[in-house]
Amino acid sequence: NMDPSKVGSTGSKATPSFPLFVVDKNGSTSKSISVVNYAGSTYSVPRDSASWTKDVLVTLTELLTLTKVPGAIPASPAVLIK
Repeated sequence: NMDPSKVGSTGSKATPSFPLFVVDKNGSTSKSISVVNYAGSTYSVPRDSASWTKDVLVTLTELLTLTKVPGAIPASPAVLIK
């Protein structure tokens, strides 16, 4: 498996493409970041894969953390009073 974050660091001219996010259906769950059973199938996010999956999850986690900072989202009233 190649590490997508190191593409181009070896000086090669060919740029391989990597999937943005990988989910395996009914695959091996021994080396998985997350596993979900749904409708009789097992879906897993592999820990080691040639994809951007880990980077996508880190970015989403950081975005969720930013939204939890007080004042990041203005409070809106549940009932509008006129």
